[in-house]
Amino acid sequence: MDLQIRIYGSLLIISVLLINTLYSQDRKFSPILGALPSTTVPFENPSFSDKYAAPDKAQHFMGSMISTVLFYKIFQDPLQMENSNSKFLAVGITLGLGVSKEIYDSSRSKGAFSWKDLLADMAGIAAGLILANQP
Repeated sequence: MDLQIRIYGSLLIISVLLINTLYSQDRKFSPILGALPSTTVPFENPSFSDKYAAPDKAQHFMGSMISTVLFYKIFQDPLQMENSNSKFLAVGITLGLGVSKEIYDSSRSKGAFSWKDLLADMAGIAAGLILANQP
């Protein structure tokens, strides 16, 4: 249980620091140190169009599914970790990669943070866990 708490705590701290860094560089305020202005929506780009049925959603799904299975098998077989720890690490790393990619996309001029991409990532993670647990 201690390993799970450390992993989730580390991911939370890294996420908060990445988001704070992103806001600090692009704007004159920090969400950690001060409140967000009421007119500002985080990661908003008015010219960005995001649809549920876009081809990149399939890429997010497949990438997350493959990543989850790959990390799960690496942690379980060569590293001889327990089944539950292998699952938590595989999910944590894959979700961290997905969130990092969305933060990177939001920093580009034509991109934006896409919650729909993260939903596709989470669906891929769930499918990857189902595949990884097959005999």
